[in-house]
Amino acid sequence: MNINRLRIGDLLLENGYLTQDQLQTALTRQARTGQKLGSVLTSAGVISETELMEFLSHQLQIPIVDLNRHDILAAKPVRLPAEFSRRHRVVVIEEQPTHFLLGMVDPTSMEAIEEATGILGKSVQVALVREAELLSMIELLDAHFRDVEFLEEDDDSLPE
Repeated sequence: MNINRLRIGDLLLENGYLTQDQLQTALTRQARTGQKLGSVLTSAGVISETELMEFLSHQLQIPIVDLNRHDILAAKPVRLPAEFSRRHRVVVIEEQPTHFLLGMVDPTSMEAIEEATGILGKSVQVALVREAELLSMIELLDAHFRDVEFLEEDDDSLPE
């Protein structure tokens, strides 16, 4: 499926997840608030986050990753800039020889995918993750890298 042409609202409508009225109400709210359509629909209770993720996973043919069950810190973690991660809701889950696996709340964001590819210098593949888990992981990674930077600074100050 071509991500550039994916219209989530229309696909959800065609597949019976919402009515035309619900879609129009959500699109109006999206235009007013600037939120992603999926966030508008889940916060309004039209569709659950799980249903939306399963639907997107099927449509985009990408996996769903439970970040609570994935120990990113077990291997040497790769860090995207914190501001980028927060803005685009993306983290590096793991590094493979040919690519990085990114966890994303919105895997249709070509801007985020292209920018992450540029930052990382290697191709990327994407997986869907829950927003709450992703935000917790960003905080965990920030704390980890702060600790690493502190320890490196401390090592530099020790006499030889």
